[in-house]
Amino acid sequence: MARIALALALAWSVALAPQSQDEAELAQKIRSLILQLKDRSLHLKKKAEEDLFLMGAPALPVLRVEESRMGPGELKRKVGIIIKRIERVQQKAIASGATLVVTLEAKDQLITEVLAELQKRTSVSIEHKGIPADAVTSLDLKGVSLWEAVDQICSTNGKLSWDVSEKGIFIRRETYVRPFMATVSGYLLLIRPFLRFPPAPGTGDRDYVRGDAYVAGPPGAVPVAHFMSYEALADDKGTNLLASPAGLQPRPMIGEYRFMAAPDMTHPVYKPVFEFLDASPNRGATKVKTCKGTVTFQAMLEVDRRLDIRGVNLKKGAKESGFGVTVEVETLETTGGRLRMELAITDTRLPERRQNRITYPQNRGKIILRDAAGQEIPADVDQIGKSVPGPSKPDELPRDETTRFKVTAALKDAKLDMIEFWECTAFEETKIPFDFKDVPIKRTK
Repeated sequence: MARIALALALAWSVALAPQSQDEAELAQKIRSLILQLKDRSLHLKKKAEEDLFLMGAPALPVLRVEESRMGPGELKRKVGIIIKRIERVQQKAIASGATLVVTLEAKDQLITEVLAELQKRTSVSIEHKGIPADAVTSLDLKGVSLWEAVDQICSTNGKLSWDVSEKGIFIRRETYVRPFMATVSGYLLLIRPFLRFPPAPGTGDRDYVRGDAYVAGPPGAVPVAHFMSYEALADDKGTNLLASPAGLQPRPMIGEYRFMAAPDMTHPVYKPVFEFLDASPNRGATKVKTCKGTVTFQAMLEVDRRLDIRGVNLKKGAKESGFGVTVEVETLETTGGRLRMELAITDTRLPERRQNRITYPQNRGKIILRDAAGQEIPADVDQIGKSVPGPSKPDELPRDETTRFKVTAALKDAKLDMIEFWECTAFEETKIPFDFKDVPIKRTK
């Protein structure tokens, strides 16, 4: 059998634990260690605490159930601390891409078996129905990303190609062509052919080009921002695309209050990369001969509750401010077991963003609805129209911008008691440098 292991930090390696371990045996061990937390011996208490922590992510479901059954007291507090410690390690490993870094050794092993094990270990779906049943591979890779491992398998075979989507990796039976790819840790940058568009309003008779790049990363990672900075960009006719404006004059997107997506442990992150590019290529250009720069990907590490509106204060017209944001409840209706609400979120941090030269979109926060018992009420949140800049003096940029959202939820027998507003307060930043030659330019209609 192929020997495959995740090359991660110690705590995360332990957190993965042998997947064949019997769940009942694991649960019993966790409960025994919880009882040991009440021992009179300080040494045994500390050892039980560390043993529970080192069990990592597989222990979380049992720990959460046991903690929920406990009454207030020291034991509940200790178990809660252990849960948070494991969650922090788990989130750090995911955000940094460590969960997609693998060590792989295989000698004349069936490719289908190697890919199945990679899928099992990384939770990234790998569709490989087109691979011949008898195709084998021999590899010895240490501490490489999942993407590099799959690319190595396909390139070594020579008659397999691969690609990525929001569903995962899929492999086709066709002649291998290396993609324009760069990796750092468990993150992948894929650059597709540049897109060439016909003249548009403001460009006169000039065509213009746009990049088409994607970042893929670990399941469970929550993107905060992802953007591209070009250092050099020139077509095969010698045109400097960073100094040949098409005349589009794009408006910097420094507002647009955006909410983060929920963590998805079943699919990899797959996001188009944001870029500012106003470039007109030579009419006869068919390639971007020089394509060099850096993609920055920021993944959420921690979120904190910033504001809440609760109890009798939760009504139409309610308003709360703090941490550079104001939230107003414009409408609120709870009839027929359904919640319908419209919120206006005014962000007053635009001057700070300009000062820090942050002109790319960011996902800042999330909304959580709770009932009187403190239980979360699942909700759908949709943006209403575009953000509206606040008033400003002549020749000055606005200091704030308001974005409106529609919130809907099924209340069933629950009663809405609180709206919480959380924001990302710490993130893991990964920079992916790239330097490609002869990236094709694809003409669009």
